[in-house]
Amino acid sequence: QLVPSVPTLATPAVPMADVIIVGAGIAGLATAVALQRRGVSVLVFEKASSLRPVGAALGVFPNGLAALSSISPAVRATVEASCAAFTSTKTYHINGELISERPTELRLLVWYLLQQHLAEALHPGTILLNHRFVSQTSDETITHATFSSPTSPTPS
Repeated sequence: QLVPSVPTLATPAVPMADVIIVGAGIAGLATAVALQRRGVSVLVFEKASSLRPVGAALGVFPNGLAALSSISPAVRATVEASCAAFTSTKTYHINGELISERPTELRLLVWYLLQQHLAEALHPGTILLNHRFVSQTSDETITHATFSSPTSPTPS
């Protein structure tokens, strides 16, 4: 079992979780979605105060969509609906002459949309914003993780 703690003057009850994930990026959220679908209790701690629309476009190929399917078919469907699809890539000479054309199954998606779709697939309360990872300690039966938040002092 993992026990997260957020030191405050009056420490609120923080739920225990089987897995604690530090960071609500794409890897952290995809891991959380996959684990929750398998019945594992998960908490995701993110130092940012909100999940904002930032980032560039991502190229999503068929193997990426297959990976999303194994995580969550519903997330894959939502992501695929948000993508711009390309059916071919063309290479041109500097004079404008077409040199080659190849079929492709490339899809483009803005990074934050993938983050948003993954976050929406999680149970309410899974993502805890404004929590910066500070430290962790373990013994044979339990791991304690410490996080700071804007309302808590940073442990020294």
